Amino acid sequence: MVTIFGPAEYKDYYKKIVDGAKIKEKLTIHQVNGGSIIVDNKNESFGVVDRNNLLVKESISSHRTHAKHMEGKCKHYRSTYYDEDAVYCGGGMAIKHFGHFLVEGINRIYPIFDKKYRNCKFVFAVTGKKNIPNYMFEILRLAGIPEKNIIFTTKSLRFNNVYIPDEAFDWGYFSSHKMAEICGHIADSVKRPEKTYDKIYVSRLKTGDRHTIGENIIQNIFEKNGYKVIYPEQLPVQQQIGLVKNCSYLAGVAGTALHLALFMRPGGTVIQVKRNLELEDNFFVQNLINQTNMLNSILIWGSIEKTATKHFTKCPQIIGPTDYFIEFLRSNNFSFSAEDLIIPKDTLEEYKTELARYNVLMGGKFSRGIKKFITRLFSCFIPGRHNRKVVREFLEHVLHYEKDF
Repeated sequence: MVTIFGPAEYKDYYKKIVDGAKIKEKLTIHQVNGGSIIVDNKNESFGVVDRNNLLVKESISSHRTHAKHMEGKCKHYRSTYYDEDAVYCGGGMAIKHFGHFLVEGINRIYPIFDKKYRNCKFVFAVTGKKNIPNYMFEILRLAGIPEKNIIFTTKSLRFNNVYIPDEAFDWGYFSSHKMAEICGHIADSVKRPEKTYDKIYVSRLKTGDRHTIGENIIQNIFEKNGYKVIYPEQLPVQQQIGLVKNCSYLAGVAGTALHLALFMRPGGTVIQVKRNLELEDNFFVQNLINQTNMLNSILIWGSIEKTATKHFTKCPQIIGPTDYFIEFLRSNNFSFSAEDLIIPKDTLEEYKTELARYNVLMGGKFSRGIKKFITRLFSCFIPGRHNRKVVREFLEHVLHYEKDF
């Protein structure tokens, strides 16, 4: 069940998205005899090709705005041969960020639950030289994959057989029972913490320059009403999972931390506070996560910003006790006083200062529009996807233009 505390247009906007989300029951594992997992670092692209160097379309990631793939017939790639079988697990954005790894990095690993694939190598394509965070290995081990069978590769590899599982989670469009199975297995592999909490608030206050101004006001109200406040980035990944899998309520400001709901038990509730003024935020993803585990969703409009932003932005964002937030408090029998709802002057000053600093660097709304036009105009004349990307990134850097996500 989804409950929204927000304006009518916001409710209408998300009704279409919630109604359109799907849970898939059947997924297929595709076999490519003599296939190669290709990593093209120069063009930051990746995928699986067959013996004829043709791209296998099932290897294309659904989150295409942040994933690049070879197209059509590929040039010859020098690849190291492994006299083994492999499961292709994707790559790109899926292994650049904690939240993306949870929803995209593990969405092809379910063959580990079938003894036919248990001894395969599980291979992730890494474009560019990157240090792989320990938590990624830890999550994969918890899923049941032996570390000796985990490969993060920056080079092209050829195998006897490459198995390409259908994605179990598609960014914003569908999830599946397999995704629930993956996350359930990971959660079951984590020991119960010595102390657990029925209500947890995941805070962004210690995420450095990416914190949301005004969150302390919202956080304090949840804390006064029995929510244990945790700072996920300061806890080992197993402790994060252990706490979340034993809670019934998980609350926080929209962001990656709430993706931990993947490890909650069915029947729980996820409470998300919206932090940007534009209609679109990340609930199209969070809603799918919640549906995966049969969780209830509560969405609260918390933004009080003066400059409307998208969910993904470098622009400062500010939240506070809006009328919709107060409606949520009353509807759910939260205790609060008039003093709890006051936004301190120093909080408003912080937002004003940060916004002014952002506008000096990026320019006002009109200036940003001009930069966007110039960037798109010049790059559209550049042949080749990779070359266009290089030109766009150069112009964005020179013009101090923050692109839309």
